[in-house]
Amino acid sequence: MARVLTTQEALQQLQQMETIINGELRNEVSKLEQLIQRLSDPNVWAGGAATRRSQAESWRGNIKNALQRVQELQDVAETVNARIREAGGGLA
Repeated sequence: MARVLTTQEALQQLQQMETIINGELRNEVSKLEQLIQRLSDPNVWAGGAATRRSQAESWRGNIKNALQRVQELQDVAETVNARIREAGGGLA
């Protein structure tokens, strides 16, 4: 396997991405899930609850899909880091 070199900037960017995915982004998505859960309760609406409940279900599905994509992004970042380390990568 060829030796892979990276820059300090690339390493910092990967670390920042992992920090955002594992921290801030997951926290914000969790907040969204809580809001959607509350919005799926017909008691918070005045009329038309069935339509709004259906919308909340749609939002919940969209959040689930977004979380899957975030997990895929995290997996890619971890794979890139691992491959650089396995290849004996160092700073250029």
